[in-house]
Amino acid sequence: MGLSAQTIELVEVSYARIEPRARAMALEFYDDLFETMPTLRAVFPRDDAEQRRLAVSFVGFVIANLRSPHRLVPLLERMGERGLLRDLTHEELASIGRIFLSLLRKFEGVYWSLETSHAWALCITWTITALHHGAEHAHFARAG
Repeated sequence: MGLSAQTIELVEVSYARIEPRARAMALEFYDDLFETMPTLRAVFPRDDAEQRRLAVSFVGFVIANLRSPHRLVPLLERMGERGLLRDLTHEELASIGRIFLSLLRKFEGVYWSLETSHAWALCITWTITALHHGAEHAHFARAG
C-alpha cells in the first residue's frame, strides 16, 4: 500500500523547497539526534561525511520514488534486511522521525502547514515501516 497522491504531492513540493539546503539539514539532523539520543552516536557518527551524503541521498531517493511503491517498498525492505536500522528500537525510530519532522518544519519556515506536517509524518512512518518490515524479516530468517 502506498501513500495518497495528495500526500506525495505535498511531500514532493516541500522537498523541492528544502533540497538545496539538504546538506545543512543533514548536519543539523545529526546535531539534534545526538543531543536527544547520545547513545546513537556510535550508529550515526556526525563527523562521517559519507554518512551525511548517504542520508541526503536516501531522503532524495525515497521522495523521487514515492509514486512507484511497487519498486520502492521492496528496495526499502531489502535495506532493512541488510541492517539499515541497525537494531534500533521502535521508540528510537519514532524519535528519529520526530527529529526529522521538526527539522523539516524549521527548513520549510513560512511554507509549513498542518497539511504539510501530516503528509511528511505519513511519509516518514510509511518509510520506516517498510524498513522495519525488512529488518524483522531478516531477524526471523536468522532465528529460524
